[in-house]
Amino acid sequence: MDKEKRKHRIELITKLEKETSSRVLCYLTSDRRNLEARIAKDALPYIYEHLKVFGHVPKIDLFLFTNGGDTLAGFGIVNKIREFCQEFGVLVPFKALSCGTLICLGADQIIMNEMGTLSPIDPAVGSEYNPVGRPGTPQFGQLLPLSVEDVAAFLNFAQREGQIKNLENVFLKLASEVSPIALGRAFRAREQIIMLGQKLLSTRRNKLNRKETEKIVNYLSRELGSHDYEISRKEAKERIPKVIDATTKESDAMWELYGAYRDIMELDAAFEPEMILGNNQQIKYESNVAIIESTSRLDFFNQVWDMRRIKIPQPQGLVADAIQHKIMRAGWVQYTND
Repeated sequence: MDKEKRKHRIELITKLEKETSSRVLCYLTSDRRNLEARIAKDALPYIYEHLKVFGHVPKIDLFLFTNGGDTLAGFGIVNKIREFCQEFGVLVPFKALSCGTLICLGADQIIMNEMGTLSPIDPAVGSEYNPVGRPGTPQFGQLLPLSVEDVAAFLNFAQREGQIKNLENVFLKLASEVSPIALGRAFRAREQIIMLGQKLLSTRRNKLNRKETEKIVNYLSRELGSHDYEISRKEAKERIPKVIDATTKESDAMWELYGAYRDIMELDAAFEPEMILGNNQQIKYESNVAIIESTSRLDFFNQVWDMRRIKIPQPQGLVADAIQHKIMRAGWVQYTND
């Protein structure tokens, strides 16, 4: 991590704190192609360290960029932050998707700029019982995530479009293709995401009634059709209470700060070992896939890769060139000026 760039980010965070009258904590996970990271429980102790430095303050804003992750980790992040403030907000400079949107539900206000985007919170379940990718597909041999809404959509399609009244045979066919244990986990995940969404909305200072809460959670978990659906700021303001337009100064500072993180996490460049290795025979390569930062501290999840060219024997005495890349070290690192 570059000392001067860290200094510049501190200036931007300080500027945001002045504009929002809050302490700002930044949490970003990589959406870099072939090197995506997720919100995870291992971030919680590091977030706690930042909060301890803040102490108990009137307001904390979470500057958030993510494609999603562990819903229980997101639930835990909101609960930990609320232990240290009277008012909790989320700053959305670009993407706060899936679990990121779930976190937003627990905020007293969600400040979005023009690029800010939310998404449905319907979970995709991963387990050893999930379907495996078929031959001829890029996911061949890999366990596939099981979308809760895809399961529900299949049954709804059979009933509504196929006009099948008795779904017993349809369900038996589904259970023959997808493990019943995986289906059970999908149902449990759906119930859990609804429960978490409702609980997080209940933590808001401006309480919503039960009907309003159910309407918001139903919209985000069932009505949008696809997990990839992007909820713009305009739509979010229409459907979710306390979504607020960032002021011009807030928006400029949020976007500049996101740009600084985009650069140090190399989010604009796909993770392609062949391109990274170039003409070298072997290199050590470092990547930062998650960052937690405030004016007082910086923690980042760092990966160290070994990349090298190797020879692979082929039939008839031929030899093929290949690139081998493997992680030598991966974990959270606290930045120091030393």
